[in-house]
Amino acid sequence: MHQYVTGQWAASAYSTGGARTDYMLFLSPDGTFGWTESGGRQAMYVGNWRHGPDEDVLTLNGTDDMGQPVAQRWTIHYVSDCEDSNCILVLRWLGLGGRNLPILFHRTHVP
Repeated sequence: MHQYVTGQWAASAYSTGGARTDYMLFLSPDGTFGWTESGGRQAMYVGNWRHGPDEDVLTLNGTDDMGQPVAQRWTIHYVSDCEDSNCILVLRWLGLGGRNLPILFHRTHVP
């Protein structure tokens, strides 16, 4: 289980066409989160997060543009020989997707 989830995280990902998307993830110890995306569109998501003590899944609960509840589940992956690191967080969306690659976050600020 990943024990160092809270904090401020940053990552970048690239589409197949080369377009870059930057992510900022804020996981507060009180259970709230903020997720921003910059790139083709600016987006900000807020809500509550949950990480079970016996699972490597991060669940982000928020609302969509219409006010409907949305839950996104992300599996937490590990980098060999860095399993106990509190500086990196690797998330992969838990869903079906044609190009569902993991995102490597690095810590920018501790809680």
